Amino acid sequence: MVAVRPFRGLRFNEPKSGHAAGLLAPPYDVVSSEERSALVRRGAYNVIQVELPVGGDERYAQAAALLASWRRDGILTQEASPAFYLLEERFTLDGQERRRLGLLATVVVEPWSTGAVLPHERTLPGPKVDRLRLLQATRTNVSPIFLMYDDPARHISALLSQVTAQEPAIIVQLQPGEILHAAAMHRLWVITEPALVAAIIGAFVHSQAYMADGHHRYETALAYRQEQRAAHPDQPDGPWDAALMFLVDVDDPGLAVLPIHRVLHNLDGERLTRLPEALQALYRLEPVAPDLPIARLTRLQRDAGAGAMVLVGPGQHVMLAIPRGQPADRLPSDRSQAWRDLDVNALHDLVLRPLLGLGEAGIRSERFVTYTRDAGAAFGAVRSGEAQLAFLLNPTRPEQVCAVARAHDRMPQKSTFYYPKPLTGLVLYPHDR
Repeated sequence: MVAVRPFRGLRFNEPKSGHAAGLLAPPYDVVSSEERSALVRRGAYNVIQVELPVGGDERYAQAAALLASWRRDGILTQEASPAFYLLEERFTLDGQERRRLGLLATVVVEPWSTGAVLPHERTLPGPKVDRLRLLQATRTNVSPIFLMYDDPARHISALLSQVTAQEPAIIVQLQPGEILHAAAMHRLWVITEPALVAAIIGAFVHSQAYMADGHHRYETALAYRQEQRAAHPDQPDGPWDAALMFLVDVDDPGLAVLPIHRVLHNLDGERLTRLPEALQALYRLEPVAPDLPIARLTRLQRDAGAGAMVLVGPGQHVMLAIPRGQPADRLPSDRSQAWRDLDVNALHDLVLRPLLGLGEAGIRSERFVTYTRDAGAAFGAVRSGEAQLAFLLNPTRPEQVCAVARAHDRMPQKSTFYYPKPLTGLVLYPHDR
């Protein structure tokens, strides 16, 4: 059951703020300091200044003060009545035009144990402390948590399709690469019609939700809810009981998950020398022309099937590794079948740990393993001598993520990269009555 609620969103008032293209940003966790500076240069009111404040402990209060000033000066204005917001994103991936449709809503947050939303990753304490302090200061959800939901009877889809037949409230067109990891076209509809709002709420009651991106922000919202409930025992149903979320149908053809590749450093020389021979027991190794275009190489990898990966070694050594048999049969039997079917777990448990001697701490340590979504960057790191090896993975499919979550298992960190990222700044959720 997904308990969605309409809300009075905060939106930029373009006559005062300027065009939305200069105001929006990716979520905080994919923005480097250089990229943050570039976003600030795009517009005086770019939301990254609130989403990712810089400085010492004072930065959270400064973000709150900035947000309050934007509201006071009419840079941000609040919806007159509670609404849902339907967002259509159009983007190009692997040369193909794609469309993703998602609903921006507030969703009641519940502990993982209730099963209202199913997670697939573990979290780290550092990001949660940061996000909690920002939420405490601003009392506003600035960026949405990304959820998937199932809709087997297509009831939700039928309701939302009614909306896209109308004129959108906002259209934002971006140039390729203009905002990091963002779609090129955004169209936003504001849904306030009472009967349609009620129908959407009712349709989601029969759906199951799964985390896509934002585990840290979800757990932060839970911690904040507990804190506010303790501080306001006379308000059993406060605005802090819900958080801003972006909900996409797990069967949406535009729902794309990209792989995150592993680049290895500081490996034991003897193990590295023995690796090709050791791999032969697990994989059929097929040499690949080192100058083969990456797009062609990844197609070969995809066509080779589940568990196939590309090994990039020193110099011009490139191999397509195709599993001998089913990798899942050699993984720990106490883990779920869904977990054992993941390519990333085959790499970690069959190669990185036993063959390269990396324990859990070693895999987590950037001294040994770094991560990139860019296959070209992985190639370049090995060829330049910056890294010793790189393993290129196939993407994890959305239905695999859901299967792991239903099995109450957890995937390794850095297993999925949902693309594009839902932009921050289209709609904010202030915890106002």
